[in-house]
Amino acid sequence: MSRGRLYRVAGVALVVGGALGVVAGLLAPSGGSVKDVVASRLFYPAATGTVVAGVLTMVSWPALYARQHRESGWLGFGGFVLVMTGGLLLAVAVPTFQLLAVPWLASLPVSEARLEQGPAAFGIFFPVVGLVLTAGGVLFGLGSLRARVFSRPFAVGFMGAAVLSLVFGFLSLPGPFNSLGQVVISLALGWAGCELLRRLDEAPSPTPAPGGRGQQETPASPATV
Repeated sequence: MSRGRLYRVAGVALVVGGALGVVAGLLAPSGGSVKDVVASRLFYPAATGTVVAGVLTMVSWPALYARQHRESGWLGFGGFVLVMTGGLLLAVAVPTFQLLAVPWLASLPVSEARLEQGPAAFGIFFPVVGLVLTAGGVLFGLGSLRARVFSRPFAVGFMGAAVLSLVFGFLSLPGPFNSLGQVVISLALGWAGCELLRRLDEAPSPTPAPGGRGQQETPASPATV
């Protein structure tokens, strides 16, 4: 598969995954007990959509970094690694656990208070992984500003979405607003897919030469020697 086709497939996957993440986040049942949430008709469609969205976006994420990996430098690389790590945990592993294990846990003779509380380790896991994902989004946005491959509004918006998703993750909002963190980051990833598709026909920015010039000189052809 050519590089251009790979970018095109990844861009479409990011757009589809981002849109699916937004829809799944808005449809996800919230409020009431865990058993009430699982009993909702929207639980399985929303949970399945969240898992599929996470897989699509995380599989396509390396292509977004590859499009600007030289120009973004260590900022882009650090952001890529942190977003990949946090995304695989929060966007794939946790939703998969919720889809497969939470219905089973809700069927056990366990008190609602126990189900709502969850393991004590969750109080450390989610804040730490949320901070990792946010730091990655900010670093990737800074790397994108440096690279100038994607648009400046996208780079700034991606950093803002990373911060907002962390803030919304700590808030307990009513109804569909409870999933605003997922909605915001899904919108940012869908925007990333649009940027990747929009830049398909544009050549990457020239990498500065060691001597400080904007572009390395092309070696002279035999006819000009």
